[in-house]
Amino acid sequence: METIIYLILVYILVFKLVPFVIYPNYLLGSKVENYPAMRRLSKRLTERTRLETFENVYRYVKKNYSGGSEGLNPRNWLELLNIGDFSTESMLRRKGFVWCHNQNRIMRSLLINTGKFKEEDIKVKYSFWQTKLLGKTRPSSYLWKWIATHQWLEIKLNGKMVFVDPFYRICDIRNS
Repeated sequence: METIIYLILVYILVFKLVPFVIYPNYLLGSKVENYPAMRRLSKRLTERTRLETFENVYRYVKKNYSGGSEGLNPRNWLELLNIGDFSTESMLRRKGFVWCHNQNRIMRSLLINTGKFKEEDIKVKYSFWQTKLLGKTRPSSYLWKWIATHQWLEIKLNGKMVFVDPFYRICDIRNS
């Protein structure tokens, strides 16, 4: 019985409390990244309207970064140990798996750097238990939902609210 209690405590510490306290976009918040490569990419993704710009940025993040059930791959857990350098600059140069908080940081920074969005237009939301996201139950193949904390973005766009989670490939536009 002591072993089970110990494992539960370790689980809560490692997968719930530590990410919430250490990683950007949770307790610590996150600054908008503004380095040359980010500005160039933002300029390339900027369109005439806010909606077109949002669609370009979301498409870019979906195309270049994976998430979802790939979080179950132990190889991807090593990225969680990368504590100290929270810049997205190295992530912007590579494609592949990126955790939800970093996909959101990239997407938020790209949108704000386009000049079409302000910081107050984009809110970071998070959940400790991922049974539902945006009012939708995700497929049971996402076993990861029971293991770790998760976050997504809520974006004000043309009088509507966009609930976007590039990690799980969810984009839901609703009337405000």
